[in-house]
Amino acid sequence: MKLEEGKNKNSGSERACATKQRCCIAVALCAVLWFLFIVQFSAKFTVPSITRDSRSFPTNYSSQNPHLLTPKPVQKQAGSNPFCEALNERLKGKSGGGNDTGMVTNSAGQKYSVTSGVYGRLGNQMFQYASLLGISQMNNRSPFFPRRGNGFQGVFRTTHVKDRSSKGFQVISEKTIRTYDPKFESLPQADVYLMQYLQSWKYFHCYRDLILREFTFLANVQNAAAAILNKYRKSGQKAITVGVHVRRGDLLMSKHVNQGYRPAPKSYLDRAADYMRKKYRDVIFIVASDDVNWCKKTLTAKDFYVMDRGSAGVDLAVLASCDHVIMTLGTFGWWAGYLSGGDVIYYNNSAVPKSHADVIMTPEDFFLPTWVGLGD
Repeated sequence: MKLEEGKNKNSGSERACATKQRCCIAVALCAVLWFLFIVQFSAKFTVPSITRDSRSFPTNYSSQNPHLLTPKPVQKQAGSNPFCEALNERLKGKSGGGNDTGMVTNSAGQKYSVTSGVYGRLGNQMFQYASLLGISQMNNRSPFFPRRGNGFQGVFRTTHVKDRSSKGFQVISEKTIRTYDPKFESLPQADVYLMQYLQSWKYFHCYRDLILREFTFLANVQNAAAAILNKYRKSGQKAITVGVHVRRGDLLMSKHVNQGYRPAPKSYLDRAADYMRKKYRDVIFIVASDDVNWCKKTLTAKDFYVMDRGSAGVDLAVLASCDHVIMTLGTFGWWAGYLSGGDVIYYNNSAVPKSHADVIMTPEDFFLPTWVGLGD
């Protein structure tokens, strides 16, 4: 009887042990299955990591052209321009030019300086500043632009504006306002004062990245321009924006009429607008002008929006932030086109043949070769 009881106790213990083992196995299997489920779920829904690869962004957006409010297509570097390639060849081995650091210092061992005058309004001054920087790069000089009288304060993040005297500097003058003068490629071994308007892309386009950095709009100017652009863009609209600069005011004065300047007529603006409409289809035109009333009465198409006249800096920032630009005449519209980085259309009948306005300009030196000229 006692033996039978012992057998019953042993069999009960074995059954309990077997049950415990089965439970452990079941728990382990559940744990494995749960682990596999979690792994599959995470692999399916994990957010991919984001790398800051500069190749993902256009080279003229943010870093190269940080003042722009909207991304622009990637452009060829200035070095691919035939003029720039030829310039680089001319500068090779030239004393004081390119990367050569020889013979550009004065008796105190300091780099010779180069500066320019401050003439005209914002667009003119931008040419003087940009050309000053380009010529300083060609000659390996230290540039500075006079603070007094310039219109950059409150507009750009320029870094070469300084309070410094140019007394005793050797003056070198250009021959013609809108014609490239190759003598600036090789400055004398002295501190030099450049005279005067220097209105040719050839002075600085080979150093385009530098120029775009210098003409970065201040944050408050960018914000004001963005607010204006958003005003004309409809909610969710993805239309191509074309900035239009219409200069009329002073061109209607007898002084400029006698010099042979011709304000762009409505027929030209219609042709330029049609060019953009055919090329890009969904387009809106944002107009800045010194004659707002004429523009509102004349440019009445539904896709045209005429801005009220604002500050020069904000108006320029709005135009430069557009995808493409239509200019009429003058340096303000020129710079809007250059900073935009897109297509630029210019009026190629802006001067009476053989007039003063005609003979002072060499078109291929003033307008970039990629820009499109249209007539009346």
